[in-house]
Amino acid sequence: MNLYRITIYRLVVYGLGIIAAVSLLFSALGLLTIPFSQLCISLVVLLVTCYVANRLMAKVWRVTPSHESWLISALILYLILAPARSVSHIIAAGIVGIIAMASKYIIAYRGRHIFNPAALATAAIALTGLSAATWWVGTPSLALLVAVLAGLVVMRLRLYRLAAGYVVAAVTTAVFVAVSNDVSPAVAFNDLILASPFLFLGGIMLTEPATLPGSKRWHILYGALVGVLLTGQLTLFGQFVTPSLALLFANLFAYALNKRQGFTMTLRDIHRQSDGLYRFQFSPSQPLSFTPGQYMHWTVPVKRLDGRGNRRMFSIASAPGDDCVTLGIRVSPNGSAYKRSLLSMKPGDTLQAGFITGDFTLPKNAAEPVVLIASGIGVTPFISMIRHALLHPDDRSLTLYYFVRSKQDIYEAETLAQASKAGHHIHYLIDKSPEALGDVMSIDQATTYYVSGPPLMVDGTRQVLTRYGVPKRHIKTDYFDGY
Repeated sequence: MNLYRITIYRLVVYGLGIIAAVSLLFSALGLLTIPFSQLCISLVVLLVTCYVANRLMAKVWRVTPSHESWLISALILYLILAPARSVSHIIAAGIVGIIAMASKYIIAYRGRHIFNPAALATAAIALTGLSAATWWVGTPSLALLVAVLAGLVVMRLRLYRLAAGYVVAAVTTAVFVAVSNDVSPAVAFNDLILASPFLFLGGIMLTEPATLPGSKRWHILYGALVGVLLTGQLTLFGQFVTPSLALLFANLFAYALNKRQGFTMTLRDIHRQSDGLYRFQFSPSQPLSFTPGQYMHWTVPVKRLDGRGNRRMFSIASAPGDDCVTLGIRVSPNGSAYKRSLLSMKPGDTLQAGFITGDFTLPKNAAEPVVLIASGIGVTPFISMIRHALLHPDDRSLTLYYFVRSKQDIYEAETLAQASKAGHHIHYLIDKSPEALGDVMSIDQATTYYVSGPPLMVDGTRQVLTRYGVPKRHIKTDYFDGY
């Protein structure tokens, strides 16, 4: 399976489902000390309450529910909440499921939830004394599975800075605390990896896209903050910092950095530019504030789901000054149910979008030399930049090298023709590979290169640029995974 052909939400659903199934198997075989019946009851209660609560609240708030979100929350809660040992624990599990779903709708800003639902729900139920998060998933028998899923999530989202900040801070703090208490650092490290929430919290919950800081430059600090709070044995405001509270404090930090907006998008027009290449134009419920090169999360009402979910991240192809929001999308013959649902929309139909974010933006200083390199539909963030440059001319002259299979595959050919007439440099590399860059352009180590397209093209272009001596800090990438 190609990791980048599956959405992150579906990847997490599959991974958590496998861990949950293995936990039940291990319990039945006696490899887990938690009784099989208790795990089964907890799982059923959480699945039912999360599903029903999510559906009801989506109807009340009149939004399209995510078909994976409730399931992810239910599985996370199953793996961290104290198992149902009594009637009170069963009731508590139902309450936790309701709180988790409610938090996405009630504790939200313009359609985007602020806190990780599972962390908020377990922190809230702990205050009642009915139950608490025991994080029983942090056990040696499940550590390998959790570590594999955590690694896949980090790779899929390319959250290497976040992971580095979290791991270094958590390990360093754990060792420091151990030494301070005359405990062997080796023992502390072993316990952190095999018998604590470290892997699960960092790989599955910390990486939730909806609660991350919008800018990647904050990812190291965001991860480090949770790592220190998790292992530092700290108290804040008179409360011991549990793993749930550590994540909630970090969520507040991320919210302060980047407020998230939610929009209702009304379809204006679908234009077929070539075989499989479409331009979608939407009218937003309120004006968008974004920088060319950023992207948004889009949720489409899909009647018949496949394995690729109903949420996507798409770069905005329009400029901030345009009167509509534009998406450029390629749909293959075996396209996902999501894309087929998009194509079936009629003018006047609506969908939900939000969470404008991304660092794939041009430097503020127009004098800094940049070159744009795109392949296929990966040109959309550059179209936004070019349209903005046409609407608001400055001293920057943009240079674009555009890999396409044929002239018919050029997206927004008219916009690019206008840019060429306005003095920008547009080069088409028809049926070429990244290796051709060395023959058609002068690669300068002082220039910053923006590369956008399918993963193989982006990685290949990065290798070519690196071979010519371009520093990694001068190569900015945007991956179009094509799901």
